[in-house]
Amino acid sequence: MNNIISKQRHGDAAHGEAAVEYMAWSAMKARCGNPKNDSYHRYGGRGILVCDEWASDYKSFLSEVGRRPGPEYSLDRINNDGNYEPGNVRWATAKTQINNRGDVPAKSWRQAAKHAYRVVKSFEDVLASYTGAKYVVTCGSCTDALLLCCEYLKVKEVEIPKFTYCSVPQSIIHAGGTVKFRDEDWLGNYKLEPYPIYDSARLLTSDMYIPGTFMALSFHWSKHLPIGSGGAILCDDKKAAEWLKRCRFDGRTEGKPPKNDKDLMVGWHTYMTPNYAAQGLMLMASMAEHNHPLPNDDYPDLSKFYE
Repeated sequence: MNNIISKQRHGDAAHGEAAVEYMAWSAMKARCGNPKNDSYHRYGGRGILVCDEWASDYKSFLSEVGRRPGPEYSLDRINNDGNYEPGNVRWATAKTQINNRGDVPAKSWRQAAKHAYRVVKSFEDVLASYTGAKYVVTCGSCTDALLLCCEYLKVKEVEIPKFTYCSVPQSIIHAGGTVKFRDEDWLGNYKLEPYPIYDSARLLTSDMYIPGTFMALSFHWSKHLPIGSGGAILCDDKKAAEWLKRCRFDGRTEGKPPKNDKDLMVGWHTYMTPNYAAQGLMLMASMAEHNHPLPNDDYPDLSKFYE
């Protein structure tokens, strides 16, 4: 009787195995969120969480992980220290799980291929640990990072040094703001007054994050982390980080198929791809603990162009 009730509640009664996936979803939430669960100490008790999207939406969970391939399969996290979230969960046999998840189930190769994007989160986690920021949002460039920050804070008049890179005032203008220039002999980074936004394109060092701010980084080949392309935003605001992650990804909810995304918003196509993130991880392995600010380029006086 209980199985019949469960099927009716989650609207999946057409599938004979529907109760299996639903019960796996329920058990996943219980061991992560219920301290009275016998397995809580190995999951929620050590910080393993279920992402907000899956915790409240069984259909979203099922859309990502798919049906159980067979009775010998159970839910498995690819990164045993990671959360239950898109890109880190699959169906796997006991043998696969015991062997440290070294194999990909043959019927899940397409889903497994999507896990490449896990490297982007890994890169963000490394940057967060290095810089001291609570959240890191990677994107296509430092210019994009500044644009997204200006959009999020809905900037109006912004004051910046008159000697800086030309895309900085352009980002402000594209975000609907106006630009005012000041004389400042800056080194490493500077603030976009009066907003808590820093252009930190020429600085990357340990524990650099300034609490309560948005700091834009550059990974251009001439910078401290010479990936060749890409940028990132450092912040400590969860709500802002979630907004920035959606806006960098065409306004979509990451990990959710477009047809199931009911919260689509206006965004930009400026997310970091796995190949750049993987290169960034390798370069971070040899990053110095402390770096001096890079010297400024031969910037033109932008006040002659934009005022």
